[in-house]
Amino acid sequence: MKQTRKMALFMASMLTTMELLAGCGAKAPVETPAEAVEEEKITLRFFSALPDRTTGLGLLEEKMLNIYREEHPNVILETEYLQDEPYKVKMQTYMQSGNMPDVWQQFGYGALLEPVAKGNFAMELNPADYDDYGFVPGALETYTVDGKLIGLPRNADYEVLYYNKKTLDDYGIPVPKTTDDLIEAAKKLEGTGIYAVSLTGKDKWPIGDVLSSLVLRTTTDASVLKRAVTTASLSSTPEVSQGFDEFIRLVDNGVFQPSFASDDYGTAKNLFVQGKTAMYMMGSWEMGMGSDENIPEEVRNNIRAVAFPLINGKEGTDEQLALWFGGGYAASSSSKHPKEAQELLEMLVKPENYVKIGWEEQLVIPPMNYEQYMTGNETPLQKDMTDILNTAKDASGDCLCDYHTPEYKNASEVACLEFATKMITTEEFCQRLDEAAKAALK
Repeated sequence: MKQTRKMALFMASMLTTMELLAGCGAKAPVETPAEAVEEEKITLRFFSALPDRTTGLGLLEEKMLNIYREEHPNVILETEYLQDEPYKVKMQTYMQSGNMPDVWQQFGYGALLEPVAKGNFAMELNPADYDDYGFVPGALETYTVDGKLIGLPRNADYEVLYYNKKTLDDYGIPVPKTTDDLIEAAKKLEGTGIYAVSLTGKDKWPIGDVLSSLVLRTTTDASVLKRAVTTASLSSTPEVSQGFDEFIRLVDNGVFQPSFASDDYGTAKNLFVQGKTAMYMMGSWEMGMGSDENIPEEVRNNIRAVAFPLINGKEGTDEQLALWFGGGYAASSSSKHPKEAQELLEMLVKPENYVKIGWEEQLVIPPMNYEQYMTGNETPLQKDMTDILNTAKDASGDCLCDYHTPEYKNASEVACLEFATKMITTEEFCQRLDEAAKAALK
């Protein structure tokens, strides 16, 4: 397109020059060069599990799509956004029909990545093309299956404890460093109408994330949970039972809001941002709360974060971090427009846009080295999140429910909710998980 226009203008200029050189003699009529043919309009389908386009990762994703639109005016983007669980169901439908979007949000853990890899639904990428993106160790490896890179990570995920500094100060509660501190906080808040920690149970997987972090706090071996899940040996791994038992101790001592088992993601988050809980157990992807203008200013300006609490008497330290690369993107191997689809995929995580904007606007902890994009004016929340990450020396990898197959994921999540509501014991829970893991390993 650009070369055609340049050539047309060049020829027009040359013809004009020749006319002038010919002097006053008779001139042959000169045809006006035809307008350059516009680039063909094409359509790309984009699918994501970030329906809120005004805050956090959804806002950042929308900014990246807009940059792509500006740089590719011939491309029409058809977008579809669903909440997390409906998104997973729709992805199954797309894979079963073979009618994949051109680019989609791809979760990076085995239970949801393996089916995409086995069905050859995702475009294979060349790792060398991303040498200058600055991905941290383990990031691209997460999206590599059988030696093939089939996606690009979007964020570095790790479990933290968000807290409202003003609420803790008002009630004389120290920033919790241990699970005992959480129990003491719950006691101090009893009868105030404010609960200690907000947790979502209805979505089930957040319970699995918290259980994973508690197991990690029992030991200095960051691989203990991964080894137990992948070998179906949770029942015979003492650290697993100890971590699970600690969760029940928190439940029994009223650390979580009474409705946690039936509260969905949005409800649990709203309890925290509305000041009805003092703390919130969730991942680093919620750092955007610190810049979300929909959150009351008196809460937003007081949101801080601390490493997931330790367990007194256990070996775990802040050097072990429940860290994984759960969110990313993939492009369809059957896209009718593979070049444009790959360009969109890469634009979504291009460091000079994604990391720069995402960090400056407090929207993401990127899976790339972001030191060069630090401004020196980071908010206290950004500093907290960076300190937690920089303190870590060992990462756990995927969480409890994210291994094996979709069937294992579903079975383990259902068991998590039953365990959290004390429908089954720790022993029965471990047995259920082992059975699901063994079925997946067959």
